[in-house]
This record gives sequence, structure tokens and C-alpha cells, in this order.
Amino acid sequence: MPFLLPCTPLLASSPPAQWLMSAPLFSLVVKGSITGLILATLVIVLIWVVEWRNGKVW
Repeated sequence: MPFLLPCTPLLASSPPAQWLMSAPLFSLVVKGSITGLILATLVIVLIWVVEWRNGKVW
């Protein structure tokens, strides 16, 4: 089955990988995403506590 074997190695013929953003910018995006998730969770818990104090939680 010669058609299943490539003539040249796949890794040798592929161009080097290029990142969409630099490492510091990626780190900033990750840290900002985590901060946003934590902030959103705290807001939801705060809303729940306020509703719980008013007796509106089922």
C-alpha cells in the first residue's frame, strides 16, 4: 500500500507554528478571564444573599 506512506516527513514540511498573541498578552487574557469569572461568581452570591435575607429564596 504505497499510497498510505508519505514521501516526506510531515513535520519537516510544515511551517513553524505561529502564535496569535505574545506570551505576556496571553497571560493577561487568562488572568483577566479568571478575574472576570471570580467577580461574576461573587456578584451572583451577593444577589443570592440579599434575596435570602428578604425571604425570596425558594
